[in-house]
Amino acid sequence: MARIPIHTLESAPDASRPILEAILASPGNPGRILALQGQLAEAPATLDAYVSIRKAIEEHATLDRGTRFAIQLTVSSAQRSDYSLAVNTMLATRAGWSDADVAALRAGAFTRDAKLARLLAVAREAATNDGAVQNTTWSEAVDAGWTPAQLVEAYVCIALTVFVNQFVAYAGTPLDVPGDPVPAQRRSPWT
Repeated sequence: MARIPIHTLESAPDASRPILEAILASPGNPGRILALQGQLAEAPATLDAYVSIRKAIEEHATLDRGTRFAIQLTVSSAQRSDYSLAVNTMLATRAGWSDADVAALRAGAFTRDAKLARLLAVAREAATNDGAVQNTTWSEAVDAGWTPAQLVEAYVCIALTVFVNQFVAYAGTPLDVPGDPVPAQRRSPWT
């Protein structure tokens, strides 16, 4: 049960409306405000924080979309958030991940690209240990070729997903995206 109203553009507080309008106008928007976004709009500072994290990623990320969404899907799975699992499955699919890759990412069993698998191990560990990552896991990612800057950047993808996961649990956000939206026969960005 939703604990917080799910606002529309018309019902949102005045300060949230321009932010919601920008969300609706953004590329890739499904043409509506998601329940998560509608609830975040109850407090404009919270909605703006969420949008600002997403904007910072889009404007400054050096990791490609496929890698970023693989991280987010890994964190969603590790934290067992149905809401962000659905959203990040959709985003990973849009980024070109194959059905098999999406299934492996969701299962925490992605191994086809050893370098990426090391980065995902860092993300999974951080997501399940309040940000803590063992030195061995970190060193294996560095040895696989990930730079300190890339590992720091991966954190913002982890943080965005944790933010969403905790908020939807806090707010009782209803699932309003398909639970398993994986179109058939998508090519992986790693082939």
